[in-house]
Amino acid sequence: MDTVRSGSVNTQPPERGEKRHRHPLKFLHPSATSTVYRRAQVRVFSSFAIALILAACTSQTGPLNPSETSSPVAALKTTGVEGPARPWPEGPIELFVETPDATRTSGAKVPADAIMDESGDLWALLRRSMHMDLNLGNKRVRQEIAWLQRNPRYLHRLQTRMQTYLPFIVQEVALRDMPAELALLPIVESALDVYAFSHGGAAGPWQFIRGTARQYRLTIDDWYDGRRDIFASTDAALRLLSDLYKRYDDWFLALAAYNAGPGNVNRALRKKPGHGYFDLPLPRETRAYVPRLLAVAAVIKDPALHGLTVPAIANKQSFAKVDLHSQFQLSTLATLLDIELADLQHWNPAFARWATSPRGPHQAVVPLSLDPERAQATINAWPAERRVDWQEITVGNGDTLSELAMRHKTDVQSLVNVNKIRKHQIRAGQKLLIPTAGEDAP
Repeated sequence: MDTVRSGSVNTQPPERGEKRHRHPLKFLHPSATSTVYRRAQVRVFSSFAIALILAACTSQTGPLNPSETSSPVAALKTTGVEGPARPWPEGPIELFVETPDATRTSGAKVPADAIMDESGDLWALLRRSMHMDLNLGNKRVRQEIAWLQRNPRYLHRLQTRMQTYLPFIVQEVALRDMPAELALLPIVESALDVYAFSHGGAAGPWQFIRGTARQYRLTIDDWYDGRRDIFASTDAALRLLSDLYKRYDDWFLALAAYNAGPGNVNRALRKKPGHGYFDLPLPRETRAYVPRLLAVAAVIKDPALHGLTVPAIANKQSFAKVDLHSQFQLSTLATLLDIELADLQHWNPAFARWATSPRGPHQAVVPLSLDPERAQATINAWPAERRVDWQEITVGNGDTLSELAMRHKTDVQSLVNVNKIRKHQIRAGQKLLIPTAGEDAP
């Protein structure tokens, strides 16, 4: 439960050496007449009451330490990572039409046949499918809606990202028969920034930390970070949320565990067994997490109710995935597909170097404007030996595989595989094929 810091009267006896505060009426001598005493008493307590009213009008709602709680959605910056951290909303909370403060978390699913129809409005589709209890009567939800009201252009500034990624995410949620509101979670997590990186080491639109990413089979190495791959990370995030729902049988608790970890949720349930999300003693950030999602869902479901507008988003896919079969130099792939290298890197933020990972996954994201079927046919016809540019070098005295790999921006295993090196041993004068490295991805 949120608390408000306020003054209190100390009723404990003073410590040694501590002075007691004198009562405000002790200045009156006992011999003073009762009339004088009563008049003074009225004046003092009237002043005290007025002071309390003024203090209540200017008091701040929310946690005791606003800096400890991140926001639903951060004010966007012109540069750098646009993450979701901001101070807790200050000032009075506006009142909205309230519904019973229930914790029912069942949600209707997005109809699969409707989601495949790319002729309509994505918001209209979601509004027909959103049936979670948004808890508009809850103070924390109202606080988050109030922040969006004070920042009415926030969702509009995310329009490009939402048009790019939300139709795909909504489709994936629908195909898994999950509540439609979950498709909005990356807005809360990362403002849909595939390059988002938190101070705690979480990365990508779904903000995976390394341990959880590896647990859900996301590859992370020097060549590739699956947390930034919209296909791989969305699949992992929805599998994780599904697993958490199976554990708790409650979407609000599943979301809390996604944010804080199952351990924190389990401890809270042991302290208050049988209680719902809004009544549990969860970490401060987690207590704000679900209200942020509900606030975004409430604004999208009925913008007019909250005095806001939302940007137009068409239910139209923007990209597709193609198979590469093996390691591919990005500059070669860009030339082959007739796309600028910078554009190819833009669609593939998971690629961290000048080529795809030699260990896979051997896939790439391409815009639909390229005609993915034709792009796939072009890739299939390209000879495997020409997918990476190679040069022949002679091993010098003192050279090692690790030094050669570092010098030529590749890795030891790739050199071993291409040159069929046994026991990782090389000798001076030996000929080796080395990839001609281009510029690493920014």
